[in-house]
Amino acid sequence: MTIGAAPLINETESLLRQEFRSLAVARTQFPMLTDWGIEDFSETVHSLGMNYLASIGRTGGRLALSEYPVRVSAGLEGPRHVRPDAVWWDAASRHIELVGEFERYEGQELQDKVRNLLLAHRALGEGPRVLLMMLWTLSGTQVQPTVEFQSMIRSGFRTPGGIRIAGLEADSRLVVATAILVKSDGRLRLKEILL
Repeated sequence: MTIGAAPLINETESLLRQEFRSLAVARTQFPMLTDWGIEDFSETVHSLGMNYLASIGRTGGRLALSEYPVRVSAGLEGPRHVRPDAVWWDAASRHIELVGEFERYEGQELQDKVRNLLLAHRALGEGPRVLLMMLWTLSGTQVQPTVEFQSMIRSGFRTPGGIRIAGLEADSRLVVATAILVKSDGRLRLKEILL
């Protein structure tokens, strides 16, 4: 672990948790998501969500981007890059401290996103960092425990070609959050984010 990395990771996780409790960045920078409401078609919710995650980082003094491509090992089959929904850098250390995904809560696609999250983390080199998996769903949807993909992040997985991808090391963190949206007058609004 790099010197000073643990306090940075603690600060990163704390920044996320504060925002998810208060929704301060969401309310000030994304009123279309919290107050006005948006139509749920194509990638509207996803686009707002990944930009929201990047804005949390910027508001907290990080350098942050949405949809940042990360090159993965040439030994893997399939795509040669993954594109996490949000990536934050600490400007002083130039260290990537957060890799995040924002995804609708449904089926097999979640497992693919979890794999991509771990692939990006590994491809970026030594941690520690925060891996954020933010799910979104409609109020009233029964959210099943996320134990299966939390286990995959911690234990790692094998690619279809048999390559072993190591799990999350002890000095990195996984944060799982669920954004609950409510539907009113045909539009969706962010109600709360559960940790």
